[in-house]
Amino acid sequence: MTLKVVVVDDDPHVIESLSVLLRDEGFDVVATQDGAGALEKIRTEAPSLVILDLMLPHMPGMDICRALKNDPTTQDIPVIMLTGRAREGDKIHGLEAGADDYVTKPFNPRELVLRINRALGI
Repeated sequence: MTLKVVVVDDDPHVIESLSVLLRDEGFDVVATQDGAGALEKIRTEAPSLVILDLMLPHMPGMDICRALKNDPTTQDIPVIMLTGRAREGDKIHGLEAGADDYVTKPFNPRELVLRINRALGI
């Protein structure tokens, strides 16, 4: 069974690089650039994991994370925040919003894959 990852990022280059990386690791990837559409996409795709940027058009990543973690149908989906916001306060807010992990850009691809695997328990 192929595990599905939803990638939510407003930068098409990040989406492309993550899609290539994750597909090479055997994941099925679904991507969206819009914060408002991300919740619907996650609910319809039922992914095994979500990679979520903080800075998104129409709905911030923090709000998306909170909504996912407060919804019984999505609360158990691991969320990894992947963002350029590297201040300690940002990390704390991300984890308080329910993120399972917090990774800053630029990121090491191997480290991200290891964090994904750990979040998925594989």
